[in-house]
Amino acid sequence: MRRLAPALAALALAGLVAGVPAAGAKRAPRCPPKGAPVVQKTARAVVFIRESTGAYIGCLRPRGKTRRLATPDDIYSSVDAVALAGRFAAYVFAETPACKADCPPDVTGSGHVEVVDLRTGRRAATRALGVTAFALTRTGTAGYLVADGLHAVNATGDVVLDTGDIPPESVKAVGTTIQWTKGGVAQSRDFP
Repeated sequence: MRRLAPALAALALAGLVAGVPAAGAKRAPRCPPKGAPVVQKTARAVVFIRESTGAYIGCLRPRGKTRRLATPDDIYSSVDAVALAGRFAAYVFAETPACKADCPPDVTGSGHVEVVDLRTGRRAATRALGVTAFALTRTGTAGYLVADGLHAVNATGDVVLDTGDIPPESVKAVGTTIQWTKGGVAQSRDFP
């Protein structure tokens, strides 16, 4: 132990031991910045709006790296839902073509569901339009209900969980599980 003590002291002075900041090291900015409009927060993460750009930003609290989620223009595009669970943020983005009601029959809106790992920045997204229910597990799987059924998207892709009579209010995430009812019968699928 006597030989190890001088080596540890040298490392600490060099700022190489965990928890000891290097001389002159800058602290990461506070997340969210003071006064920023908060969309949603948990003890671990937050999504806020950067007022200068209107961008939805996510980060781990209190000083995690910021991750841009989406920048809607609130005229032709919008963020319709935001969810936080563990170190993950997810959102539903919808876009209407500029022609709006005067669009030709084959021109429709677009949208997507995206999950962002706020620690690594890794993203998983899928096209989705007309999302009526949305939930996020703490392991980064978003469950979302659209006209063709209940889907789940995560880093491994997009899968259909179920189709048919699924009430939007029954779709929820509990821990690592997506839960819903179909025809009054409880259903679930775990995403560990």
